[in-house]
Amino acid sequence: MISWKEAGNYIGQEVIVEGTIVDTYDSGEAIFLNFDENYSETFTAVIFSSDESKFDFEPEDYYLGKKVKVKGKVKEYEGAPEIIVEEPGQIEE
Repeated sequence: MISWKEAGNYIGQEVIVEGTIVDTYDSGEAIFLNFDENYSETFTAVIFSSDESKFDFEPEDYYLGKKVKVKGKVKEYEGAPEIIVEEPGQIEE
């Protein structure tokens, strides 16, 4: 398990990233669970709208302010690390 601050060091690896969701955003195409206010340069968990129906709650509201663990492969998107969340089981409180 690693801190969200270290996620960028694990691009391409399966890890569990831990941190608190401080901001969320639903673009209509994806829900972004942000671990830092500076979300464009720091770790984010992303739930695409095609997977949103797998959650029986609104992830952007439910996880806001909670400490979570996100499991998955760290990818880089526009210079920032992220994990694509395809199943609710990838996020633990």
